[in-house]
Amino acid sequence: MIQKEASAIDYLFREEHKLDARTTPYVTNYVLSITVSILEHYLSLSIELDLFTGHHDLSIAFWYWDFLMSTQLNVSNMMLMAKVERDKLQQTIILQEEQNNAPTKLKREKKKGKRGEKGKRGGNKGGTTSAYTPPEMTAEDVEDQINYLILGLKRTLCRGTVRFIAALTQAGICKKPKYEFTSQEKRYEKRFELFQTVNHPPALKYDDYVQGSDFSSVSQLELITSASECFKSAKVIVDNILENIVKVDKLYLAVRKEEVMKLAKVCVGNNLYLHKMLLQAQKGNDLSNSVMMMDFKSHNQFCSITIN
Repeated sequence: MIQKEASAIDYLFREEHKLDARTTPYVTNYVLSITVSILEHYLSLSIELDLFTGHHDLSIAFWYWDFLMSTQLNVSNMMLMAKVERDKLQQTIILQEEQNNAPTKLKREKKKGKRGEKGKRGGNKGGTTSAYTPPEMTAEDVEDQINYLILGLKRTLCRGTVRFIAALTQAGICKKPKYEFTSQEKRYEKRFELFQTVNHPPALKYDDYVQGSDFSSVSQLELITSASECFKSAKVIVDNILENIVKVDKLYLAVRKEEVMKLAKVCVGNNLYLHKMLLQAQKGNDLSNSVMMMDFKSHNQFCSITIN
């Protein structure tokens, strides 16, 4: 209902100001961003409250969370590009006004004799158009940048965790659960039944998960390396956040430094065991007898995985 109202507001705004149909739907994007945030919060709390138990259920949760984070990043990109376009338009208008006022200014300078002639030869910029110059970053811009980095960090961690679990399953360390009175598809549908009430983003089906988490065509070494690269990238994002977090007042931060450090531990720890796993796989050793443990001691929403 809210999304329909947002779409109607954007339509009326375009009609009132006679704008092109391709004009950025500001209200629709805002409502979509809030909706995705609610879904993401619901899913992250489900993980934190241990409603997803076992490696297979957690793989599903992190896979869906990855989708939500990707959607949120796309919406954030659209809103950012709209802001950049507005800045460009405003700068173009200012430059145009300066160019229109330039001839009048030159006529006044000519009356000053030789001094005015020098100004005409060396200082006439009325006929040139300057390239777009991005405005200096404000405190609010830094806050937005940190928020964007957090979204990217969460998505990368989710993606790395899904691939880590897939690598463990491929190596025979983890087994897919079997049920006597239900099926994984029914469990999936029940878990995400609430998401069916939302039109945008569209709810993902169990078949989407099966197709999106199928790494059967990827070799073991490639899958382990891919998972490791995700956690390495996440660590780079963590370092970037820590670098920018000191530029913002603590009262306005979307994430505390302590939590970022906890996420760094998850990145480093998981990457360490992936490296050990990679060395064993390169030697051709059988890993099926290894024991895998998952815990949330470092962070209450992103798991650390150990292999013994």
